[in-house]
Amino acid sequence: MKPCRKIVALLCALWMLFSMSGCRDSAVVERMVYDYIRAHQTDEEKITYDDQEGHEADDKLHALETNELSDREQNEDVSAPVLAPEETPTTEERAGVPDYAESGVETGAASVELSAASEGVVSGAASTETTEESTADAESVPETGDALSADVSGEHGTTGGTSTRLVVDDYGQEYELPENVNSVAAVDSAALAVLMLGGAARLLAADEALLSNELAQDIFSGLDGVSALWSGDGTEEPLDDAAFDALLSLHPDVCFETSGDASFTDAQVETLAESGIAYVVLPVPEGSGNLCLIAQIIGTVLGDHSDEEDGYDSLALADAYRSYVSETVEAVTDAGGAASYTIYVDDWDETAYYSIARADGYEGYGVAVLRNAKTASCRAVSGALEDANVTNVTSLGAFVRTETVYFTPINYNTTSITVSGVAAARLTPLNLLALAGGGLGAANFQTVIASSARVREALEENLLWSNFGIVHSTDGNFYGSGFLDDNGVIVTTTVTGDYSVLVNPRGLGDWAGGSLESVLETVWAAYAVTGVYSVQQVRDAVLEFYSTFYHYALSDEQIDRILDGDTGET
Repeated sequence: MKPCRKIVALLCALWMLFSMSGCRDSAVVERMVYDYIRAHQTDEEKITYDDQEGHEADDKLHALETNELSDREQNEDVSAPVLAPEETPTTEERAGVPDYAESGVETGAASVELSAASEGVVSGAASTETTEESTADAESVPETGDALSADVSGEHGTTGGTSTRLVVDDYGQEYELPENVNSVAAVDSAALAVLMLGGAARLLAADEALLSNELAQDIFSGLDGVSALWSGDGTEEPLDDAAFDALLSLHPDVCFETSGDASFTDAQVETLAESGIAYVVLPVPEGSGNLCLIAQIIGTVLGDHSDEEDGYDSLALADAYRSYVSETVEAVTDAGGAASYTIYVDDWDETAYYSIARADGYEGYGVAVLRNAKTASCRAVSGALEDANVTNVTSLGAFVRTETVYFTPINYNTTSITVSGVAAARLTPLNLLALAGGGLGAANFQTVIASSARVREALEENLLWSNFGIVHSTDGNFYGSGFLDDNGVIVTTTVTGDYSVLVNPRGLGDWAGGSLESVLETVWAAYAVTGVYSVQQVRDAVLEFYSTFYHYALSDEQIDRILDGDTGET
């Protein structure tokens, strides 16, 4: 009997057993079926089956996984969905606010027009068209002087005697702004973009993480006068009542929020509108196109203040940034780095306990935590690496609805491994490292990128991330990369050779997590992963970026700290 017929026969027998017993789904039986199918599948069939199993598991999430879903996933009315033109928002939805993160816009989208849509009206947001022509445009970085150059001249409106202008995005959302924006509030990457585009004197409120950053304090002397209203980086928790009242008393002209963040509640957004404070949603900082779009929107909002003392033409700075991104990505591409793989490890859970069946001694605490390929932070780092011809293997697999997962290089499909903990939802069943072909340590897969020095140290010390070399089973019938369990059976691993663990650099902005500095991640990857750039070229690029856009000359020590991922966050 052929394998497929055996599978069908086994499934029928198990179904009959279930029908007679009246039992609910059995995890043991499911595992038996899974193991039998895995043993008789081709590699192509395994990939298809894994994908199908992941979708089926979507409806059977463990209680732990449900608890680990973010507030916005468990309470979706907090998010800002993009509605089709014919849809009417319910009272639980944030009416009219585009959520670029969930709009279906491809990474790198820049097919956006910030040119005058009509007299006194400026248009700007990511296009959602999916034609081949628009997709091709979305993958390119616009040049200075094209359709992204805004014309904000002409007869603008008036409200209560105050001159105003409109920013209208492709979703039809209108942002009515003062003719001259003199004060703004923003957090995290949006606040950094404001600072970068000459808005330091106009930033009234931001987050504690940015304002306490030692490098930021060195570069921007006026940060002491900015109110730290948001805790942390301001992206995960909205303002409490006292902080929001303080923001209203400051009465900024504009409040920025990045799509997908939780900097404001829906009720607070409504209050901002009632108070005459404009609220502008920015695209997720992922992909070179979106980075250019963010710069262009903020530059348009801030406008030209070059006639003021220490003032800047923010739109001109945005154009300069877009040119820099275009030229930098083109230079890295022209350098011709060979296609390479890496894996970005977001965090390390020291409290998670792992064990391998029938393998005494291969158990302990500490497991790598990966972000789902669909999360903004994973898309951001994956996009920046991709511009350097580097594939982050995490981006090759989505993990159902979970935001984070545990991961080990041990082959999940041939070994029974369990992990218990609370920092991530579950152990991913995907052999991510094997998706790269030869596995970690192969000629085209020589690096792991850690989010911090703490994560790197943990990876280097963890037994399961070791290169065990080739071993033979006790019966002599099998060999492969890994070690033997108590029965002399090979516990296979997808680590097939030696490799290096690198700490991702970080400047004022989070290069990997998404910021206007993420273009430097591409430059660094051309050195650290593909090897087509020298370390001096990376240092020169960092020095040039800070000099051009922050008007600050970094010392050698400061560049060292940036490349080491240590920028003095407190």
